Amino acid sequence: MTKISKRSARLLTTSVLAAGWLVACGARAADKEAPAGQWKSDARMQAAFDRIAVAGDAEGRRAAFGVMTVPVQDRPETVRQLVVYAARAGGMQPAQVFAAVSDERNLSDQEIVAAIIPMLELADGQHRTQAINVLGQYENRSASRPPDFSLYRDHLAAELRAGRRPPPGLVRYMYDSAPGVALLAMLRAHPDRRPESLKPVLWAEHVVSDTLWKQQHGFLARDKVEPAAKQELEKLSRDGRWWVRLYVAAIMRQHEAFHEKGIAKRLGDDPHSLVTSFVSDSQP
Repeated sequence: MTKISKRSARLLTTSVLAAGWLVACGARAADKEAPAGQWKSDARMQAAFDRIAVAGDAEGRRAAFGVMTVPVQDRPETVRQLVVYAARAGGMQPAQVFAAVSDERNLSDQEIVAAIIPMLELADGQHRTQAINVLGQYENRSASRPPDFSLYRDHLAAELRAGRRPPPGLVRYMYDSAPGVALLAMLRAHPDRRPESLKPVLWAEHVVSDTLWKQQHGFLARDKVEPAAKQELEKLSRDGRWWVRLYVAAIMRQHEAFHEKGIAKRLGDDPHSLVTSFVSDSQP
């Protein structure tokens, strides 16, 4: 196999492409030309990836790369087709091909992440699961460490500054993965930097996270929630920002002890569809 960079070596050593250890979250299908949960496959690129996988020498790899040459504007689709290939091929092979192509095409972390984000709009399926698996490698997450969503901040900030809603698939994925980290990522990406807007959210997330930490480490029973945490969630559930209310819905969905019927009923009628979708999935 061709020499690869440290960044691409990460793809090989973690083998997340094959492991599928992240849980895919629900979303709406975005590619109308492919079945829900699938990205439309490019036969030319897929054939090139197959040739790269079995190429025995540099000359064979160069020949395979040659037929895959695409304009600059199609580089993101090359990344997405690598995800499609990973879902099709399985095993360690996709990680090796992904590493070889990303090195040969000099794809940056930011470019890879930006290319994959649209795949989060797919309905649950192999392609969305693989997209999440790849993204997980750029979040520096582990069993003992929460994900780092900093690579998504520019995408979130650009939409928020323009007065638009960020990609719903990305937002759903973030809040489904780690509600507290997602909330703070949205807060940092938002153009409103006034202390009176930031501090209540920062404090509430701290109080709730502290309660969750106490539950996790046995300082508090898992079916018990400190009154201060409940009070902070109540306040956030009335916040004018949908992404703040979404945090409340996500916490109640993931942690049964935090579920409050009054809050759930109010958020069940929320004007933002993501908030109501999280509430409808929550367990009382």
